[in-house]
Amino acid sequence: PERALRIAEPIFNEETKQLTVTCLAEDIYPLPTMLIRRD
Repeated sequence: PERALRIAEPIFNEETKQLTVTCLAEDIYPLPTMLIRRD
């Protein structure tokens, strides 16, 4: 099913070089989190 997700402010972790993005969705729990990594 398609969902409309609002993307929260990305958080960049300097130590691990990971970008964490939290999606705000009313009816999804737990909130989905995207982890973006650059190797």
